[in-house]
Amino acid sequence: MTICIATACYTGNGNRAILTASDRMITGGDIQYEPRQMKMCRLTPSSVLLVAGPYQINSEAINKTTRDIVANPVGTLEEIAEIYGSNLRKIRMRRAEQTYLAPWGLNLQSFLDRQGQLTPDFSSALIRELDSFPVQDCEAILAGFDSTGIQLCHIDSLGRVSFHNDIGFLAIGSGATHAKSLFMQLGYTNNWIYSHSLLATYAAKKKAEIAPGVGAETDMHFIDERAVGNIVPAFYAETQRLYRELKQQTEAIALAGIASLTNFIANSKIPESESQLPDNTNPDNPSPETVPESEQEEATDEQEGQ
Repeated sequence: MTICIATACYTGNGNRAILTASDRMITGGDIQYEPRQMKMCRLTPSSVLLVAGPYQINSEAINKTTRDIVANPVGTLEEIAEIYGSNLRKIRMRRAEQTYLAPWGLNLQSFLDRQGQLTPDFSSALIRELDSFPVQDCEAILAGFDSTGIQLCHIDSLGRVSFHNDIGFLAIGSGATHAKSLFMQLGYTNNWIYSHSLLATYAAKKKAEIAPGVGAETDMHFIDERAVGNIVPAFYAETQRLYRELKQQTEAIALAGIASLTNFIANSKIPESESQLPDNTNPDNPSPETVPESEQEEATDEQEGQ
């Protein structure tokens, strides 16, 4: 129940950069609230982790991952992403142990060690229960820079890591479908410049607010090879103004189109009830629905030429 977004872009001087956007909504059962707390943390000076899903599970995974990389420093964000994914799996398995094995005085290791002492039916039943333990809908984005360059990493609910560097955008949470659809409509690529990416990323976050559980508060950050920082306040304010203006223009165009179509139908004198299913049985007289769009466009061009 959230939205987290990361996009890759180029700055005006040709350097690589990443923009992130997220809400603050936290959902607990039938309660939702937006605290003064961001859904991100810094695991390295030039990267952030954005999380979606049950907050307590992600918080535990963040704490474990932080301890792991402090105890055993790693060199790449890919390694950190794999550690985070591994911790998500460990948390799930520990909860499954507590639910199905602990009542029998077992944990995973003792269950494996005592296989020869358990009846096949009892052992198989426990295995089925462990396998069926629900996977919490936890996801994370690890976005930033390491020695290999720019990285947009996705960690899914099973702890699997995938990379979206070439695609150039990544979104997670209940609003992800809405955000990604906008990027696709815009034809977003990883070589967009900063100003284009800033407006697109903000617009994608606002579009995601239609999804359940996505809050109106918006946090945006700028990441380059050196550090993580806030968007320049003047840039952010202008982005908000432009988005509001574009939204108003889009709504006005839609309303004008509806009004135009309404007038056209009213002036045509043709009752709506005459919109019957087409008769496709005559190949010499195909209905408009059966004519390929390309042929319709050619016919229109020929008429205009005449």
